Amino acid sequence: MGALKKHFKLIVIFVILFSITKLPLYSQPNLGIEIGGVYNDFVSSNTKITPEFSYRIGGFINYDNIFGSGIFFVKKNIQISEFIPQYVDYIQNLDVSINSIELVPIYVKWKPFNVNKIFKIIPFLSLYGHFDFSGTGYLTGFDKNNQIFNKQVNLFQTKEFIEGGENYTFKKFQRFDIGARIGIDFVYNDKYIFRLDWSRGAFNLSSYDKRIQSQFFNFSLCYLLRISD
Repeated sequence: MGALKKHFKLIVIFVILFSITKLPLYSQPNLGIEIGGVYNDFVSSNTKITPEFSYRIGGFINYDNIFGSGIFFVKKNIQISEFIPQYVDYIQNLDVSINSIELVPIYVKWKPFNVNKIFKIIPFLSLYGHFDFSGTGYLTGFDKNNQIFNKQVNLFQTKEFIEGGENYTFKKFQRFDIGARIGIDFVYNDKYIFRLDWSRGAFNLSSYDKRIQSQFFNFSLCYLLRISD
């Protein structure tokens, strides 16, 4: 996983070049739906990330079982704690709940491994972009008098507030992210797919640490609505 992060840009370039060389002249699309769970395990430099489960649902277009694209709704839930004073001196805990649209402009598949006539295994690699259209943070903090307080904030708006007679500022999070995903499709009868994948975002989502980046482990069930001949 460390090597994958280190060579992230090379992976992105590889996906683009590989997809260009594999584009068929006449593609027959297969439409599919996907629903599954998301294990939100963000990575950070100094803060503590407590993973939580959520879900994703959407649809995709699969061209000639070689490449495709898709759009999804993704729910992101994580808990961030143990902030260091260098980045924020009053937040002790921040529960994050985000609603996001995920666009997959392209994914590419390797040659399938045929276990038998009706079951195959297909590795894939994709690019994605996230737009977080809404998000709520439930923060727990201590004011200058060491009194605990709770505050609900919009994650994507900078907000000033007063607690214990002191002024505080909540700094907004980043709405946009791009990343890469690698995974495996377990395909049954060319219609049913059990999908496992790991994805990693490229952008720092918050100024409250040197690095707070998205990382997801996804497991999904997919169904192809039409199989091209």
